[in-house]
Amino acid sequence: MRRLVALYGFAYGCLGSVAALAWHAAAVLGYPVLPNSVWVVEAIFLVHGCTVVITFHRSPTRRPWDPVLSVTVKRIRAAKLLLGLAVAYFSAYVGMFLFSEIRADATLCARAVPLILTSFALLNTIYVSLHWGLRPENILSAKFRSVMSNPARLIGFGQKRNR
Repeated sequence: MRRLVALYGFAYGCLGSVAALAWHAAAVLGYPVLPNSVWVVEAIFLVHGCTVVITFHRSPTRRPWDPVLSVTVKRIRAAKLLLGLAVAYFSAYVGMFLFSEIRADATLCARAVPLILTSFALLNTIYVSLHWGLRPENILSAKFRSVMSNPARLIGFGQKRNR
């Protein structure tokens, strides 16, 4: 069963990345295609939400699942590069949006919103595919994974106070 779930997560991440890339390309070209039906949006949200929920490993006592792909140094480097580029790409569009808000440029702001959404979908699906394909233990540092497992510690919540 574990292997089947891992294969589903990896396949979803790969297919979702291709779909998100096509959606993003349409947004870059000025054709942000959004579904006409709320039912389509809800179905996509449900499938993606379920995948994300099963993706994040929450039990530190259980052995992590084996990666779908064999882990090699080249694949790790490629995965880090791909994930880094996706983060930078998303960050650039968030920066574009903030810049447009500061300048009160409604046209640029309207252009940035679909680009943020599509680049975030691309980043998210790339992460899902890398998570199942190579496992986060092989791509992300232990400290980064610890911080992301409890982001409240970044802002001071969840820490014991000395009195």
